[in-house]
Amino acid sequence: MLGGWPTGSPPASTQQVPLGTVAANTEPIEISDEEVLVGVYVENIQLIVPETNSYLADFYIWYRWTNPDLRPHKTVEFKNLYEAWQLVSSSSFEKPRRQPDGSFYYLARHQGAFNNAFDLRSYPFGEQDLRLILEDFESDASSFRFITDDGSISIDPEITLPGYRIGQPTITIDQVAYGTSFGEIDATPDERYSRATVRTPVEHPVITNIVKYLAPILLVMVASSLVFQIPPGLVEGRIGLSITALLTLVAMQWSTNDGMPVMAYLTLLDTLYLISLAFILGSLMLGLRASWISRDVGEAQAIEADEFWMVLYLSAYAIAVAGVLALYLLL
Repeated sequence: MLGGWPTGSPPASTQQVPLGTVAANTEPIEISDEEVLVGVYVENIQLIVPETNSYLADFYIWYRWTNPDLRPHKTVEFKNLYEAWQLVSSSSFEKPRRQPDGSFYYLARHQGAFNNAFDLRSYPFGEQDLRLILEDFESDASSFRFITDDGSISIDPEITLPGYRIGQPTITIDQVAYGTSFGEIDATPDERYSRATVRTPVEHPVITNIVKYLAPILLVMVASSLVFQIPPGLVEGRIGLSITALLTLVAMQWSTNDGMPVMAYLTLLDTLYLISLAFILGSLMLGLRASWISRDVGEAQAIEADEFWMVLYLSAYAIAVAGVLALYLLL
């Protein structure tokens, strides 16, 4: 799926500072023997696949270091590759290049699928961080440490990703311990390793998703409330309207959940569907009750009761939806 992508040197746009980034220092940063300066340019993000907790992306990654014993271009690995066989790496450098200050420099392009644990509780709203995790598998933090400077992270300003808005990426450096020696005799479980994490924020467009997901649900709910406008004597019409609304919501839920992973929690959209289904069932029972009691109290009183229940039905539903949105988006 990822094979056959172009290789070669960075595009001309990398010679300029993309919008929203900070220009690199004019003076090169000092690098000690244990340090490796790392930088990332986000060239493209092709696809986000929530069903598999992965995304497809294209990155340029460069390293600069002074210690000839270090080989970051050989020993740094991606800790969150989704499928290693999909990774395509290329470089116009056969070996690291010497810089005017005597340091080594290496630039490579990597294209592949990367694993990312998405938190979809606020779906179809909210923000996700697409992570790229780099770590050296040969040396611990005492002999290999990532560092960054002002120009270590940037992104192509022309990137577009259907269904998302892409924000400004960040790069952070920390140290991790695995709590095991991995079976190595002269290693200790508390050894720490330097890790560089690139986070590219992507956000669901609010207005678009309101129109796409919430508006159809609200239309079905308004239509289902018309059960109270059907004369109490037309029991079949009341049942038919409510059942149609139920089936419509179920079909909509199946459609929107297509391509979503199986999760141990309910998303915002799932909760809205459950509330809507419960309200439609409630309107069906209230409508049938009005039809039954109309035989005793008269149709005029039953119609008056229906008008009251319709207002209460829509008001209670609006309050429930507002509460769910506040719970998921504000808390």
